[in-house]
Amino acid sequence: MAEKPETEAAEADGECEVAVKECEDAILECEDASLSCRYLLSVCVIIIILLGSLIIYLNLPYDENGERFENLTVYYLKPQGCVDCDLSAMNEVSSELRLDIAVVESDSVLRPSLFVVYGDESTLGLANSKLNMLSLLCYFADVKESCELRDEDIRSAVECLSSYNISGDAVVFYTQEGCERCSDMIQWIRQLRDEGYSFYTIDVDDEDEREIAEQCLNDVLDLHGVVPQFACAAKGRNSIGAFTSIEQMTSFAEDCKGS
Repeated sequence: MAEKPETEAAEADGECEVAVKECEDAILECEDASLSCRYLLSVCVIIIILLGSLIIYLNLPYDENGERFENLTVYYLKPQGCVDCDLSAMNEVSSELRLDIAVVESDSVLRPSLFVVYGDESTLGLANSKLNMLSLLCYFADVKESCELRDEDIRSAVECLSSYNISGDAVVFYTQEGCERCSDMIQWIRQLRDEGYSFYTIDVDDEDEREIAEQCLNDVLDLHGVVPQFACAAKGRNSIGAFTSIEQMTSFAEDCKGS
């Protein structure tokens, strides 16, 4: 989303205030019901309406080419009995992007989801975190400001990991003891470590490791989801479930390493 012309909106707001003041003065001076007086009042009303419409227009979101997203519609789908719905994060996204997001209670999804309609295309994505919502709007609808805000969240996650001496471009392996599919991943992880790729393991049942996940990777990992998961903080990416081949794991690790 292109940088908004804040000065234009501010100027329009100022002009609107001036117009309202002039109209108030005109109303006070207009004590009779003459035709000219009525005409003057009508003109004042029209000016105020037009300036108000201009202010609303200038506050609509922009795409990277400076065009406003008049064909972008976003719905926050809230499942019944939702345990990880974060309406405050959704409201932050809506406020920071100045984008209306309608909340809809739905039994068609099991997790909080963002349904995005852009032009004649649509997509559905997980909306359990602010980062997920920003990433979806960035990649699918090409909302530039959403990409910028997403990058800020990514930097925060990387800085947090750094405080624990964990590299931001390390692949975080989110696992749990007794998980058979997780155990299947260990051999490939060892092989890739020998090839120079960095991995850091977080066990769900380890209190200290869980604290790192909650403090640094709350927006990257799906802490209420299944294991295994693989996350790259430097990219803000998360792959849920086991990889089906070492080539898939290598591709994910290579992309993270190159960030």
